[in-house]
Amino acid sequence: RETPDELRIPAPVAYQSSYGTAFEMQSAPNQLLEALRFFELPLPEKQKPAFCWGQQAEAQLQLLARYIQTVARDVRKLCLAEPRCVHVRAPCYILGDLHGNYLDLIAFEKALWRIGLALSPANFLFLGDYVDRGQHSLEVITYLLAQKALCPGKIVLLRGNHEMRVQNSFPAYNPCFKASCTNVFGDALGSQVWECINAAFDVFPMAAIVDGSIFCTHGGIPSSDVLPRGPNCKGVKYLVSQINRIPKDLPQPDPSQAGGSRLAWDLMWNDPAPTEQDGESEKSGVASDGFGPNMGRGTAHVFGATALEGFLRDFGLSHLVRAHEVRKAGFQVQQHSQMVTIFSSSGYCGASNEASCILACEGKIRFIRLEHSLQPALFSLASKAAAASSIVAALAAGVQIPRQHFAAAHAPAAAHAGSREGGGGQSAAQSAEESEDMAAAASLAAAAVDNSKFRHLQPARESREEGGGGECHNPQQRLQLRIQQRLQERLKECLKTSMAELKANTTAGPDHPEATAKPDNKEGKKEKTKEEGKEGRRTRSGGAKEEKSSAGEGESIRTPKAAKTAAATTAAAA
Repeated sequence: RETPDELRIPAPVAYQSSYGTAFEMQSAPNQLLEALRFFELPLPEKQKPAFCWGQQAEAQLQLLARYIQTVARDVRKLCLAEPRCVHVRAPCYILGDLHGNYLDLIAFEKALWRIGLALSPANFLFLGDYVDRGQHSLEVITYLLAQKALCPGKIVLLRGNHEMRVQNSFPAYNPCFKASCTNVFGDALGSQVWECINAAFDVFPMAAIVDGSIFCTHGGIPSSDVLPRGPNCKGVKYLVSQINRIPKDLPQPDPSQAGGSRLAWDLMWNDPAPTEQDGESEKSGVASDGFGPNMGRGTAHVFGATALEGFLRDFGLSHLVRAHEVRKAGFQVQQHSQMVTIFSSSGYCGASNEASCILACEGKIRFIRLEHSLQPALFSLASKAAAASSIVAALAAGVQIPRQHFAAAHAPAAAHAGSREGGGGQSAAQSAEESEDMAAAASLAAAAVDNSKFRHLQPARESREEGGGGECHNPQQRLQLRIQQRLQERLKECLKTSMAELKANTTAGPDHPEATAKPDNKEGKKEKTKEEGKEGRRTRSGGAKEEKSSAGEGESIRTPKAAKTAAATTAAAA
């Protein structure tokens, strides 16, 4: 596909439904995915940064909102046809809280379903909390709704505690989901989009069971007073039948409100008891059945290892996989290795946590953690080494770094140059030149750190200023020219120094002029033998004379072998 340079959303085609049309590019879900592709790309010529919608016409925004509402309605119909507890077959990827982290969602896409959900051999289970507290809540849920509409049998979207109106409109979440909608579409249209998506949230399933053994939900297992236990209340069929009794359309799950559900509330809000509470039920507030009030959240319950063990034993399950809580490594195995907490949004609320997911396959649970390649500091030794190597590679390949990489590195380099200006007799022109060179080197270093960026590098083109005496105005080209000039100057200095030392050595012994010339000749032989990788080959003295004559005239070295030696000497000196 061509790279989109602007947001183009055609008028909706008269389809009866937009789901199940994975390869119909004019369908509403595919149009939304194309719009999100435009959202991801930076367009410097239009002053649009990456992961931003930019300035769009009102008509385009209305069409985008219309597509989102259409897909949300179709997903609502799909979820109404699903049971409240869904059976999922392995292999299955399980992802936890996303909380508006679109960058991590796309990272998971590139790692797990790069060819698309429709062609992936695995199923995908999301445990809820798609919105709030992140910068791109609207884009995250739009992406998931579009994928659900395209592949309804491949993806399961469970409901979390943030898939409620009272939660995702809370302003203190900064930004909440409603604010994300109104920021893109305005107050009136944004409120309509927010309400339409919440109508889809109302019918999301509450739990899932993978291969009949792994129980998955957002919060945790329900308490014993919510889900009755007894001799006739055992087995997976009984558990599924109880969960399926939850109303399919549940706008208000809070049991303290009319129409609420205690079972749904526990599945969305329950937490495991802290470690120190296990085994100390009387002191910690956890009763003999392993459950207690959730004092941290002020609602629902906490459950201990004893309660989880009884739940899994009574209903014939092996493990509990849940989300709902941030974890430093993105996951945590708890309660005698029978429970896993998974979290799939890194840097949550400014923290330093990782993002992880689970692969349930062949009776095993495998953990997959995202590794983010952070750009090194501008003036660190690693960044300088990367800049040096990437400059050499760029000069050799004749490539040019895109302007957005240069702009990202220019600000710290300018600050560094400004701090040095006036401190050591450095002129403003030299400071500006150093700032520009360091910014260009930093952009090259950033490209060297991520080798994938080299695929997007374009061949260097000569750009001349009009009436400017033929000088290049591109910072990268000016840097290349200065590097070439400095290399030539250093090369001349090294050659002059070498020839002066050679001349001094040859004239040091007048009684035995050949005695000093022979060692130089042997050293020349050794250097040439190392360069060619062959032993026993003799060098002719005319080669040294040719180097001397060309260097004496101030011209560049003509022989490729001598040029290679001089370049190596210059690199070592640098």
